[in-house]
Amino acid sequence: MEKIKKIKTDDKRIEMFKNLNIKKSVSKTLLCLSTDEGVSSTTICQMTGLKQPEVSNAIKCLEESNWVNVTEVKSKKAGRPIKYYRLLVPKEEIYETIEKNAKKEVVERTECVERLKELVKK
Repeated sequence: MEKIKKIKTDDKRIEMFKNLNIKKSVSKTLLCLSTDEGVSSTTICQMTGLKQPEVSNAIKCLEESNWVNVTEVKSKKAGRPIKYYRLLVPKEEIYETIEKNAKKEVVERTECVERLKELVKK
């Protein structure tokens, strides 16, 4: 049986993602996907401690950013196919995008504060 490496809840990386306004479920799923090629949602649940709906929502968010690919494989048993997820782009590129977005947000907030100062002066 394959040993599942759990992602720690107190992981400093997850806290950093949280400080960048990235949901815990998304950050845990992203960290999980950055460690393996082709991970099933069941494995993501086991590695992260997230529930299935949380993983589905996180995957949806990552798909909207075009960061994840979904592959369906027919189950050996009857029923739904098994979905496997993997990153479409290197994790370094994802982190660069997160960095750019964070810097853009800082600039926008700074501009907003400056506009507010001008309004208060009037």
